[in-house]
Amino acid sequence: MFRLDQFTVGEFAARRGVAAILFGAARGQLTMDQAREFAFLWLEYPDLARYGYINVTANLGVCKLMSVKSLPTVLIFRDGVVVQTFEGLQPRHRMEEALRVYESRPLAA
Repeated sequence: MFRLDQFTVGEFAARRGVAAILFGAARGQLTMDQAREFAFLWLEYPDLARYGYINVTANLGVCKLMSVKSLPTVLIFRDGVVVQTFEGLQPRHRMEEALRVYESRPLAA
């Protein structure tokens, strides 16, 4: 899993393939709960997507740039485009289902 900041999040999301980025506050309880689910997903399915985390407390401009309105939020990217947004605490199986759907689609030309 990659630790991202305002300088690296754009490049990370823009690469070809599937990426999942968790946006959260470093000390927020919901963020910690979501991070646990996210980490299990990363450990169980490391090849399904690129996984990243960004602490928005230290990178406030990123929320506005990525249209993140609540924490925690997980954005799923496919070839640099947001294809799914999860706001609030989500179970791991919902994120896994979304990653599998987008991972299996053909790459854009």
